[in-house]
Amino acid sequence: MDRISAGAARALADPALAPVRWDARDRARARRRSEAFVRDAMARYGVRDENRVKPGIGESTRALLRRVPERLVVRDARGVDVRHLLHLAGESGVPVEVRRGLPFRATVIIRTLGE
Repeated sequence: MDRISAGAARALADPALAPVRWDARDRARARRRSEAFVRDAMARYGVRDENRVKPGIGESTRALLRRVPERLVVRDARGVDVRHLLHLAGESGVPVEVRRGLPFRATVIIRTLGE
């Protein structure tokens, strides 16, 4: 097994990255938690448009690559799954904030342009 495959195998074995099975109640609870998080992030960072808050690894990655981010917020800066986000933020000079209680592993706040 080469180094890349071995690293991928280790990451996939991490229980924190295992897929979960949810029923309708679980999905509704997650939706409420996500909506509450977006409202909190909007208030915390002075964001008026909810579309400027991009929670989750995938959305954060896309925002760092294609948008003008104001900041990257991560739950654990040592997490394997956020390394690429930290790298992208570092390359672009995007400030990184660690918030241990974050309900997502990462989120990006998009800069409001033209104000």
